[in-house]
Amino acid sequence: VTAELDHRVKNLVTVILATARITATSAESVEQYTDEFCDRLQSMARVYNKMSANGWQGLTFRELLEDELVQMSGRGAVRYSLKGDHVALSLKATKDGGMILHELVSNAVKHGCFSRPGGQLDVEWRLKGDVLCIEWVESGLTGLVPPEKIGFGMKLLSMIPDVTIQKEYCDTGLKLRYCIPITFGNGDIGFDETSRI
Repeated sequence: VTAELDHRVKNLVTVILATARITATSAESVEQYTDEFCDRLQSMARVYNKMSANGWQGLTFRELLEDELVQMSGRGAVRYSLKGDHVALSLKATKDGGMILHELVSNAVKHGCFSRPGGQLDVEWRLKGDVLCIEWVESGLTGLVPPEKIGFGMKLLSMIPDVTIQKEYCDTGLKLRYCIPITFGNGDIGFDETSRI
């Protein structure tokens, strides 16, 4: 038990340190750094609390996504529809997936569909064999242009082995399709003590 606790604590500290470093690469002020870093830690804490309450079992994809959307609903109107298979994630996939979904929802609030009064998010997912395919469609925008920098969420997604990502920046919103092997939770997202993305 002690060895397992030691392993989990070291992994968590590694993830927090890597998150701090990655956040620093995109922050343009101390205030922005503090807000984004604290938001990411709070999201991680919520996921860990839910896993703990669930007997240290992984959560479902829907649970992770709904939790992030509910948290953001306090910041303004959040209009969305969710449709997909029941997908139970492993413990590691839950931790990694929670971080990625937090970034996607945060970006929708700051720059995407939730930043406009008429914005809408539609997410649909399905299992194809052992691959989870997710379609993320934001609408209600005008004049959307691709960002100049690669965001934290895209960096995290690209760290997962065998993931395929298709992005389309339409005038009315972002269309994102990504497919991830459902076994991606068997290996950590790619953080280690030297992660400096």
